[in-house]
Amino acid sequence: MFCLCLTKMNEFLAGIEGPVVELSSTLPEMPALPDLLTMPQLPELTALAAGLPALDLAMQMNLSAAGELSLPSAGELANLEAMAHLSGTFGIAPFSADGQAQLELAAGSLNVSAPALAELAASLPPAVPSTQGLGAAASLVGSVEAAFGVNLLLPDAMPQLSVAVAEMSAGLPSMNASMDASMAAELGIAARLVNASAALGIDLTSPGGAAELNAAIEMAASLEPPELSLATPEWGNLIGLMTAVEAANTAFGFPLLAPGGAAEMSMAMGSLETGLSQLEANLGVPLEAPGMESGELSAAAEMGMSLSAAAPAAEMNLSGMASVDFGGLPLGALPEMGDLSLAATFAASFESATGVELMSGTPCPNLFCIA
Repeated sequence: MFCLCLTKMNEFLAGIEGPVVELSSTLPEMPALPDLLTMPQLPELTALAAGLPALDLAMQMNLSAAGELSLPSAGELANLEAMAHLSGTFGIAPFSADGQAQLELAAGSLNVSAPALAELAASLPPAVPSTQGLGAAASLVGSVEAAFGVNLLLPDAMPQLSVAVAEMSAGLPSMNASMDASMAAELGIAARLVNASAALGIDLTSPGGAAELNAAIEMAASLEPPELSLATPEWGNLIGLMTAVEAANTAFGFPLLAPGGAAEMSMAMGSLETGLSQLEANLGVPLEAPGMESGELSAAAEMGMSLSAAAPAAEMNLSGMASVDFGGLPLGALPEMGDLSLAATFAASFESATGVELMSGTPCPNLFCIA
C-alpha cells in the first residue's frame, strides 16, 4: 500500500498563532538594507569561484575532438527535471506502471490541504517582516564566505576579498577558445540531463542508460497533469511567503515563527543593524573583477556550476560525458507538470522554512491510498 498523507499542517497552523500575534505587535523596525546593485558582478564572481574546479577541468580537456553533442532543448530538459523534482519532493515514481495514480494521489492530498494552505497564506504576512533585500543579503554573505572564505560583515573584508578574487582571476581557464567554451556549455546541459536522470534512478552514463531512459519516457508519455484546487498565482504567493520566512530565519539565526521569536529578534536587532551597516559600507568599495565582459562572466559561472553539479554523478570524468550518445532521447514526449511542479517547489520550501513535512509517503488506509 502506498499513500501520500497530509502531515501536521493543522497543528502547525495552531502553533504559529501565538508567534504571529507576538511578532505583529512587537516587530522592530527593520534597518536600511544594502543595495546589492552597487556590485552587480559579486554574485557572478561567487558562483564562478564555486564552480571553478570543474570548469577548469573541462577547459583543460581536448573536448573539440568529441564534436557536438546531440542534446535536448531547454523546454524538453525542463520537463525531465520537473519529473525529477516531483520524485524527490513527493516520493512519486513517474516512470512506473502506476505513475498516473501516484500523481493523482499527490494532487488529491494537496487538494484536501487547500483550505489549510489558504489559511497559511492569510496567517503568515503579519508575521513576516519587511525583509526586501534581506534574503539576498544573507545569501550573498553566505555564498561569498563559502566560495572565498571572507565574511562580508567584518570591517577588513574587502582587502581580503580583493586578494581572493585576484587569486581566482589568475587561475581562470582561458575562455578564448570558442570550441572549448562551446563544448563546456554543452557539457553543462549534458550535466543537467545526467543529474535529472540519476534523480529518477537511471544512470545515463552507463552502457544501457539511454535505452532505459527511452523506455521510461515511453511509459511516462501518456501521463496527464492532475488538476489542483489552487491556481498558479496562489502557489506563487505561497512560495514567496516561504522564501521570506526562510530568508528571515537565515538572517536572524533562529526560526522566526518559533515561540518567543519576537523577543529573540529584538535582542538580535542590534547586531543585525551593525552587520548590515558594515555590509553596505563594504559593497560601496570598488572591487577589481576579472577582465571579462559581464555576459561572459555570467556564462562561465553558469557553466562552472552546472559542471560542478555533474562532477559527482560523472565521478569527475567529465570527458567521458562528451562521448555519451544523448541523441534520440524523445524528451519532447514528456508532458508538462504545470502547477504540480509549483506545488512541489512550495512543499520543499515549506519544509526548509518550517522543518515540517507537508506530505509524506506512508501506508495509511484512507480515501487517498492506492494498492
